Amino acid sequence: MNITSKEITNDALITNSYIESSEQNFYLDCVKYLKADFIANNTINERENKNKASSILLNLSNYQRERIALANEIRNLELEHRNIYHLTITYKPYKNHQRSAKEINTFFKNFYIKKFLPDLLNTRNIHKNKKKSVQPICYTFIDEHTQKPSINKTDNLYINMMLFPVKLHHHAILAVHPETADRMNEIISTDNPMNKYSPVTMTSYIRECEPMCLLYASKKYDKYRDDTLIFPDRLHRRRKP
Repeated sequence: MNITSKEITNDALITNSYIESSEQNFYLDCVKYLKADFIANNTINERENKNKASSILLNLSNYQRERIALANEIRNLELEHRNIYHLTITYKPYKNHQRSAKEINTFFKNFYIKKFLPDLLNTRNIHKNKKKSVQPICYTFIDEHTQKPSINKTDNLYINMMLFPVKLHHHAILAVHPETADRMNEIISTDNPMNKYSPVTMTSYIRECEPMCLLYASKKYDKYRDDTLIFPDRLHRRRKP
C-alpha cells in the first residue's frame, strides 16, 4: 500500500513534453503554491511560459516534483468526472504514549478498508474487480500538529500533551467515483463523519476541494514519504496462474 520509489519517480519525471501540454498552467500554479525561492524573481508571461516552466520544474526538489505529479494525477481524475474530497483525521492520545506513523497508518487502514469502504460501496466484497474499479482513489499523508493543553491539569489529555506536544494526524485526498457520489454525500453530511468507523478517532472533517489541495495535504511529505498510503493498491486483482 505504501508508495515505492519506482512507482512515484516514473510519474514525477516532468519532461518538456509535459510542459508543452495543456497541463502547463496547472504545474505553474503548483510551483507558485510551493513558493519555490527562485520564482519570486521570475516574471512568467505567456511568451516565456515554455522555457520558464521547464526551468522552474527542473529546479524543484524531488519531493516537490513528486507532490506536483500526484496533484496532477488528482486533476486528471477530476477530469474523468470524479469528485475530489479532502479528509482530515486526528486521533485520541494515550496517557504515556506517542502514537507513531506506523500506528496511525494501521488505524487508518483498518477503518478505511473494513468500515468505510463497505459502507460507501454497500458491500463487504470490496475487492471484487467491479467494486474495486469504483472505489475512491485515495492518497493519505501524515502531518504534524501541536495541541493546546486543556484547562484541567490532572486529566490524561493534559498529561499526554505535556509529554508529547507534537501529534500525528492524517490528511487524505479522495477522488470519488460518480457511481458512489450520492452515498458519499450522505456519509459526510454529519459532524465528524468518520468517527463512527473507529473508536480511536478524535475528530474528522471532510469537504470537497480542488486538486491542488493535495499540496497542502502532503506538506510533510519529505519527512513521511515512505508512510504515504494509496488506495486501492491495484485497480484489478492479479489473477492466479
